[in-house]
Amino acid sequence: MHEWLINFLSRLSLEERWLEALWVCKAWLPVCKDLCLNSVFDLETHFDSVSGLRRFWTPEFESRIDNMIGSVVGWSGGSLTEIRVRHCSDRSLSLVARRNSFWKYQA
Repeated sequence: MHEWLINFLSRLSLEERWLEALWVCKAWLPVCKDLCLNSVFDLETHFDSVSGLRRFWTPEFESRIDNMIGSVVGWSGGSLTEIRVRHCSDRSLSLVARRNSFWKYQA
């Protein structure tokens, strides 16, 4: 079942996994944390599709992004290879640099 669920979850967007799949049931949470699902952290599609982005540029929003990055860094087991966000703190980037051997930051 684990392999089937990984296959299914890999077809969802990052947003769908974070906002929906993580909360389906207790059995899905560890699968959502699987290394293969957390090698890329890409929120660009979300930023591109949201109008009125100014309301998101707050310290609270930055904190939410930082928390998400922190989770993905832990779940990736050092295999995070790409981050695509428009707003995070230097603290998050430092965490990524310390915990991952290879990463690419795209502003």
